Amino acid sequence: KNALKIGVIGTGGMGGRHARNLALHTASANVVAVMDQDVERANVVAEDCGGSTVYTDARAMIADANVDAVVIASPDSTHMELAIACITAGKPVLCEKPLATNVADARRVMDAEVAAGQRLVQLGFMREYDDAHYRVQEIVQGGELGRPLYFRGTHTNLSEERPRLVEDVIINSAIHDIHSARWLLGGNVTDVYTRYT
Repeated sequence: KNALKIGVIGTGGMGGRHARNLALHTASANVVAVMDQDVERANVVAEDCGGSTVYTDARAMIADANVDAVVIASPDSTHMELAIACITAGKPVLCEKPLATNVADARRVMDAEVAAGQRLVQLGFMREYDDAHYRVQEIVQGGELGRPLYFRGTHTNLSEERPRLVEDVIINSAIHDIHSARWLLGGNVTDVYTRYT
């Protein structure tokens, strides 16, 4: 079977990890293109991936007929526009969270996908694919513990070197716990409160 030819937009921390994992640890994937404004960084990742084509224009990479699917790991503010470009091109896309920086733009992506008539977008939520998380979900949904009354999620980024804003913590970290709560408990979040310590 032919390997899926993937283009990765953004070669920083997360994008570089995605590209290398796909190229070096995923037999059914071939990273054929990477895109970044930082050409030097993109060249390093491209070399690590076996000599991928380097782009500085995301739309040109998405339009490349040699690219079957796309990973978006560029700055948050670019996600909505690039996800819609992938949908328009008919290419599956793994988009790192957030899908957009506001609800209206996230809705635009959803509407574009519905109009295209096929599911093309997946967000970078990975916990439900983790064996340990999946087992916890089986136990909870199977009723072995009774009805869950409380969920507490803790998320840390010990290697984070830069100070983080509250918005960044919610959008890029706490969102994993919100997703896990919904997935593990089989329902939506209905109440939220914060406590500053």
